[in-house]
Parts: sequence; structure tokens; C-alpha cells
Amino acid sequence: RWLTIPAQFHVVHEGGQQFASGPVADSYAAAAGAAVHRRIGHWTGRAELLGLRSRYVPDRERADRSRSGAGVFGRGSMEGDAWRAHILFWRGRDFVKVEGDPNYLSIRRNGSLYGGIRDYAEAGVARLFRPAPEVRLEVSARMHRVERHYEYSYRVVAVTATRWLLKGRP
Repeated sequence: RWLTIPAQFHVVHEGGQQFASGPVADSYAAAAGAAVHRRIGHWTGRAELLGLRSRYVPDRERADRSRSGAGVFGRGSMEGDAWRAHILFWRGRDFVKVEGDPNYLSIRRNGSLYGGIRDYAEAGVARLFRPAPEVRLEVSARMHRVERHYEYSYRVVAVTATRWLLKGRP
């Protein structure tokens, strides 16, 4: 009840259509690990640690451009009384994945491959508001560290529940 074993697998395949659309490419990533949670008074603590592997094949005809990578992801959080605080870290080597968050990937903004270990860390706090029974509003702030660069971000998310009444014809 306090331990889960999360696993994920994601594939992106491009090309191979009947008409020319560029090189046939594949991008795979898999993750598995352990997650624990425990109630501590009014708070719930959570922690997870995942190991990841990736395989990036931008052109099946050019094996020299392919790359395999690995990474470690960890996250911890405390939630309670409409508040949530979290920390997370990422460390990867040669990790390339199409459709991935650029902060975690071994690709620079200019598209060149990053040589070496890529580090990313984040700390944040969020507050949940319920201004009406069918409305949730979450406001959060985060500090990010990508290698030696520090940045911040904030987010405001609103979620509303709508109820549709469907009537059949007689």
C-alpha cells in the first residue's frame, strides 16, 4: 500500500509512408523504478526514483547518427492543507528523446548534441484554491537549475467541471 513500481515506455516513429517524407526515424525511451508515500499527520510525503534508457535513431540509413542514453530521475514532495512543495533532480548522459522536455535532454538549443552529463534540478511550491464547488485554481512558483544557469517560472492553472445534460428524443 505504500510502495508502487512505476514503469513507462514511449515510442515515436517517423517516416516509412508511401511518399517521401524524409528519413525513417525512431525514438524510444523507457523508465522504471520505485515510488513510496506515507501519511504524516495532515501531510502526505511522496518520493520516487526512476532509471531511464533512451535510443535515438534520427535516420535508419545512417547508424553513425544514432545514440543510446541513460538517466536518473528523482522527485520528493509534501502535500497537505491545499499546499504542495516539491524538489526534483535529473542526471542524464546522451539522453535524447523526440518530444521530450528540453531541460532533460542532451541536446542544446541550437540542435547540437550535448557532450557529457546533463543536470537539471527544480524546487517549487503550489497552493490550491477552490473558489466554487466546480472550480479548482492552482498557483505555483518554481526555481530551475539547468547546468549552471538558474531561472524561475510560475504557473496558474484553472480546472472547471462541466456537466452536460443529454436528452434523448422521444
